Amino acid sequence: MTQKCSRCNEDGPDINCNLCKIRFHGSCAGLSRSEISCIKSANRKLKFFCDECLDLKSWSKKIVDLQSELKDLKTEVSSLKSLLDEKITERSVNAVDNSSINQNSDCNMIINEVLERQKREANVIMFNVTESQKSHIPKEFQKTLFWLKNILN
Repeated sequence: MTQKCSRCNEDGPDINCNLCKIRFHGSCAGLSRSEISCIKSANRKLKFFCDECLDLKSWSKKIVDLQSELKDLKTEVSSLKSLLDEKITERSVNAVDNSSINQNSDCNMIINEVLERQKREANVIMFNVTESQKSHIPKEFQKTLFWLKNILN
């Protein structure tokens, strides 16, 4: 079976790298037809690795780079989780604060209403009495007081 080589894009007897699975034909891989057929035979456990896959230093560097990137990603995820937890906690605290402020405000309104009613419970409501002018307050007050005394007696 001949297919195009990934290196030179020509036809010829081919072999795949066992690691990266890239297809090469014999001359690009540095193998003869007999070596290719020997590697491909089912009863042999021979494997072919291309030059790039054989370069362990490049793979080692790639692994170290990936490990470093993975570590950075884990750190970033951890910091994002912490930030998210802080935001959730902050919103919960704000919700509780707002709720308690509203309840406190409602309680204050009720207390103020009760105090206002207590102040007014001694008030007397009089009908058909003319309101006094500011300049005649003492005279009007005396008239009103006299009138109240007559009513109460």
